Amino acid sequence: MYSLTELCRRTGISARTLRHYERLGLLSPTATTEHGRRFYGGRELEVIAELQMLGILGHALSRRPAVGHLDEVCRQLQRHLDAMEQSVAAIRAEISRLARPGEGCLGDEVLLGVIRALVTGTASARTA
Repeated sequence: MYSLTELCRRTGISARTLRHYERLGLLSPTATTEHGRRFYGGRELEVIAELQMLGILGHALSRRPAVGHLDEVCRQLQRHLDAMEQSVAAIRAEISRLARPGEGCLGDEVLLGVIRALVTGTASARTA
């Protein structure tokens, strides 16, 4: 069980955000003391992770799938990853085109070295 403070530390979200999730009915404490102190369990950690993933995908909380549908979240994340990989491939292709002699406008050898490093994925940007 985690106190509100511990849960915030583990997840990186604020207490205000946690309370907001509670008001929306997306999260509820596992236990509450007679003094109103909230405690959360492992399931709440999963719910918060799901909410964070959906936030990365740009979903409004009102469109969030029912709690426990992590398989749908995984499918959405995979689609998002596929789209990002396509974007990276298109950028690399354009960089390759611009780096070819006579095709682009890049003549500076240092800049070409950086571009080659980006295209090949190497850490060093030195030219040969």
